Amino acid sequence: MRASITAVDIGQGDSIFLQDKFNKENILIDTGGQLALPQKNWQKAQTQSNADKTLIPYLESMGVAHIDQLILTHTDADHVGDFLSLADKIKIREIWVSPGELTNSSFVEKLKKQKFRFMLVKLGIKFRFLIVFFKFYQMVTLKKVIIMIP
Repeated sequence: MRASITAVDIGQGDSIFLQDKFNKENILIDTGGQLALPQKNWQKAQTQSNADKTLIPYLESMGVAHIDQLILTHTDADHVGDFLSLADKIKIREIWVSPGELTNSSFVEKLKKQKFRFMLVKLGIKFRFLIVFFKFYQMVTLKKVIIMIP
């Protein structure tokens, strides 16, 4: 087995999984989920979360029993909507969120109810995965152009 960084196809949304070669360190960036778009009654049949259909089976197939850090980039449903489904199946040791996400009261209630340990991530914080260093940047959209602001 090798260390890996995997973009997981979870349908609508994003999820990136980082794993060392010994399955001792597991980092997940976002869980995906479904946006609550207006739907007709016949379109509402799905009761299973995207994580139950895609992300969780993938992680289990990789032998993942825990997530060391779950990094939630922002509280849009297509990025964090399935984090509770994931937590029901796989132990999450720590959740990383930005201070701005703590202004979303329903998200904060979910964190408190589940008694997750969480860390506030601020601009410029670095973390190391294997020999690679990652740094948090703020994303700003101007005239449909995305600019990285250090």
